[in-house]
Amino acid sequence: MGLLMAISADVTLPRGERARQYWRDRLARFDGPTRLGRGLPPGGGPGPASPGQIRLAVGADVRQRLIEAGYGDPAARYPVVLATLALCLHQFSGRAWISFGTLVPPGRPGPGRAMPILLAVSGAETFRALVARVADELRLASQAGPDALDEVMTELGTTTGRGGHALFDVCCGMTNLHDAAGDAPGRVRLIMTDDDRGMTGVLYSDPRELEAAEARVVRHQLVRLLEAAAGHLERPAADLTALTPEEYHTVVHEWNRTATPARPGLGVHRLFESQVARQPAAIAVMTAAGSFSYADLNRRANQLAHHLMARLGVGPGDVVAVAAERSYELLACALAVLKCGAAYLPLDPSHPAARTRMALEDARPAAVLTLARHRGALPGTLAPVLCPDTEAEQIAARPVDNPDRPCGPDSLFCVIFTSGSTGRPKGVMLTHRGISNSLQWERAAYQLTADDRLLQLASWSFSLAIVETFSPLCAGAAVVIAPAGRGRDTAAISRLVGEYGITMLSVVPAELKLLLDQESAMPWTAIRRVITGADRLPRPVVDRFFAVCRSVPLLNIYGQTESAMDGLFWTCRPDDRGERVPVGRPVSNARAYILDADMRPVPVGIPGVLYCGGEGLARGYLGRPDLTAERFVPDPFAATAGGRLCRTGDLARWRADGVVELLGREDHQVQVAGTRVEVEEIEAVLCEHPDVRDAAVAMHAAEPPAEDGLAGAAEWESLFARVSPETVERHLGAAERAAAASGPLGS
Repeated sequence: MGLLMAISADVTLPRGERARQYWRDRLARFDGPTRLGRGLPPGGGPGPASPGQIRLAVGADVRQRLIEAGYGDPAARYPVVLATLALCLHQFSGRAWISFGTLVPPGRPGPGRAMPILLAVSGAETFRALVARVADELRLASQAGPDALDEVMTELGTTTGRGGHALFDVCCGMTNLHDAAGDAPGRVRLIMTDDDRGMTGVLYSDPRELEAAEARVVRHQLVRLLEAAAGHLERPAADLTALTPEEYHTVVHEWNRTATPARPGLGVHRLFESQVARQPAAIAVMTAAGSFSYADLNRRANQLAHHLMARLGVGPGDVVAVAAERSYELLACALAVLKCGAAYLPLDPSHPAARTRMALEDARPAAVLTLARHRGALPGTLAPVLCPDTEAEQIAARPVDNPDRPCGPDSLFCVIFTSGSTGRPKGVMLTHRGISNSLQWERAAYQLTADDRLLQLASWSFSLAIVETFSPLCAGAAVVIAPAGRGRDTAAISRLVGEYGITMLSVVPAELKLLLDQESAMPWTAIRRVITGADRLPRPVVDRFFAVCRSVPLLNIYGQTESAMDGLFWTCRPDDRGERVPVGRPVSNARAYILDADMRPVPVGIPGVLYCGGEGLARGYLGRPDLTAERFVPDPFAATAGGRLCRTGDLARWRADGVVELLGREDHQVQVAGTRVEVEEIEAVLCEHPDVRDAAVAMHAAEPPAEDGLAGAAEWESLFARVSPETVERHLGAAERAAAASGPLGS
């Protein structure tokens, strides 16, 4: 049968049953309407319900080429239009199996009504072959008729859905062939007219489904594909969607010209040491317990490094776990590990013991650094455990000079464990090359000086902590460490900004909104730059920001742990009115590509998967060569052999000005308060319980509790686990039986 699904060959069935069987066969592969707009969830987003409209046209020469190719009348050219629409849907959605609607022509059962066309689209077949399959499906669907479809939908318990039909979002009609073509159902409607002047049409769309800019991109692609197909009917459909040489050069090369002189040969701790030599007395760290100079921090880290090397033999290639809350001591421990030539593994003592145990099992650290008060809470490990606060005298007797241990650009800097889809977290191996490149870019982009003070809020188990600590320390600025155990409380943030004179603030979008809501309590005049990211930045938050502090730059940063946090950046502008806030362009020495399922660059405006490459790329996943090979793929655009790209899993598109906009995810990963979470990890843990047969995890929008310091957040998202009433009743019944069997209370 190939790609064409066949009607049941049982000719003994009555005609009505054959028609119903046709629709059953088609619906067996149906997995939801194919959408052109991917920026908003179905039915979501603000905006009027009245449709927008945009006109399109192809000239008489295109129509003439189609006539010469054998499509001599409107009824024959209509499948060409539908095939173009199918290819466009395939390109925008990334799906092989697609659905779209078409009006039933006069003379067929149910004229004036709509029915779906469901088929697979392959870029390997010629466009003429695709037209032939579309024509066959149009004929068979018309013969089966919409009445039989209604009967099957009733049989399956499916009713008419949003936009007029449950089986498609996009519907097409041709005024030459269909009565009342303008009344076609669907959230997006393409109504064509064919006459001697050419082929013209109107694209009607619900703004909640297609924004005006998106509709223009769709119009451009429809016209581009129709014009290309008319002259190249025998070429593979994939060739018609390919970029022109000029477009290819732009998206692959011009928009990735990010090469910037850097010092990748220097280890991150060497960048810090250069600041120590330059300004030893300057304040490096500020905490509630006091302030510490660059010389103080360097001396403490050096002595601890010498102690680790002498007592435990820590050296290049080792991984050392550091388990402590956010503190000056933790920062000194991390620097000490780096000065040994080793990499640190940050562990949060507040995290569940099972997660910490997994990280220790996978990393097999050479040693564990922690504080005495956390020693009892750590799960068992074969690695020696060292508590600097209980060995203070021995450490104080060690040398204070900088250790001279080898550390190359590709040496391991740290291992950060992130959420994993299998239920087990995965350790991302970050190198000095990647982190050094990010820190040097940040110094320039944030315009960091010795007068700056940056507030450190993130847990050290998250990659964001690297930015909040090493970025200022490698630029001569000061780190202000927020007290541990307070959480990301916006009221506390406001107090700390005022108390310490914070000049540079890094917060996730939800926190930024709440800080703006309490404008009077926040000393905005002290801040000269705000950095946000790690989550979607809503346009209303940007508008509110510039209403409160118009002269303060706001940077939206996109990155993943796998790309050393900094992948792309965007300096927000008050006059940028697009509904989505972009994530911008690649940072220095980084590259960004938006590719289709075959790893080919997509045109401007077309959705694809975002891939990141360049200096910031991680080495891979610790002990997971299979996952590393899956996510870190060969770079087909690299000028030299050995280049790699990281498949981010984020869906994105190029704007016409070379700026990237994010559209969503290709998987089930979600973000909660700036933290990426694999819902499969939670589902896997839930399913480990003997009383849980299956589990599903989804995002839930709700008003946050006031005690979290986030009351009033408009788009606060949480993860909820739900237990069926039957399960609750079963457990309550078991508890009641157990209580009855134990006799009276107190016996």
